[in-house]
Amino acid sequence: MDFKRRDIEAMPDQSIAVTFINGGVRMSEQEEWVHMLRRKSQLVVAFGRAPTWEASPAWPTSTTGSRCSTPVYQNVPSQDNQAHTVRREHSKVNGHALELPRFWTR
Repeated sequence: MDFKRRDIEAMPDQSIAVTFINGGVRMSEQEEWVHMLRRKSQLVVAFGRAPTWEASPAWPTSTTGSRCSTPVYQNVPSQDNQAHTVRREHSKVNGHALELPRFWTR
């Protein structure tokens, strides 16, 4: 089913029988979702290597932020980013403030 955040927020606490979470929590928005789903669920099951053993999402915790973002934003053959622009939490686009989720370092 395709639930939106507002649909989940409107549900009573513990109204979801089971929530399955696969993947690591690396951003503030993901952390907000996990906490909300915990409140709304009777049981939460984290499965897979990432949420249980810090597998591939753990790589950025052992290196610098630029070492993680450089391959994604600059060293991709199909990327046309001559200005070397990288992701920022706060920025302005056409005069409008834009806020992206915070990327956790751990």
